[in-house]
Amino acid sequence: MVNLSLWRGETCVGTARLAPDDAAGLVTGLTEGLATLAARPRVVGPEATRVADLEARLARLEHRRQPVWRRATEAETGWAVRASVRAAVRPRG
Repeated sequence: MVNLSLWRGETCVGTARLAPDDAAGLVTGLTEGLATLAARPRVVGPEATRVADLEARLARLEHRRQPVWRRATEAETGWAVRASVRAAVRPRG
């Protein structure tokens, strides 16, 4: 048996229990439907090129610059290392 949950937005509105042959039919239908959608030519609107250009520019910028989490980690690590070095070389009095 296969249990299939039926959702409307964020809410589960039902459950259907499918026998193996019904589950196979569902999978076949989904596969054929997705294959049909994939074979359709993509309709590209005038904004699609602009969005693609913006995404490419953003990817180039992100590639050149270190991620924020890495900069923050290195800043913290660098600070900790410098603090320990300063403590080690401080004259003891």
